[in-house]
Amino acid sequence: MGYSKNKAALERMKNFLDQLATAETSFAWESRNTSMLAYRIRQALHIAEKLRVQPYNELRSKFIIRERGNRVIAELREIEPLQALKLHMERMILDDVVDLLEIIGVVTSNNAEEFCFPNAELTNSELQSLYAWTQENPKNFVILAGENGIVLSQTAPRELAWKPKEL
Repeated sequence: MGYSKNKAALERMKNFLDQLATAETSFAWESRNTSMLAYRIRQALHIAEKLRVQPYNELRSKFIIRERGNRVIAELREIEPLQALKLHMERMILDDVVDLLEIIGVVTSNNAEEFCFPNAELTNSELQSLYAWTQENPKNFVILAGENGIVLSQTAPRELAWKPKEL
């Protein structure tokens, strides 16, 4: 059964939507008929989103409505895992890449904003070659070299970048 698009259905559930709009955490309502209450809340959220009714139009993406026993639960959706996934996609940690040619090969064939090579131990001449390569590369990487390996980053502050001693 599809949801109604009647704004009166939204008005009937206004008290519940007001509680959702001001909520900072998950919470629950007790009901004798949890299926019907959950359905009506979901329907009101659907109408608010489709008709762009302020301040309720964003609530559907903020909460998941569930039924548990004699309660209807409004759970906050977890946004953090999506942000963690985005960060993971922007940063690649490659333990098995250890030499200069492997580093350049990985960086040229992938589109991450940051590459970490914790097991890479480059000599000073290899670091200078990598520096020269980053200066010619249009992606504008900086090198961060230390005890924890090599990091090539597009987002790191330029002041922290490794540079050859001659410069």
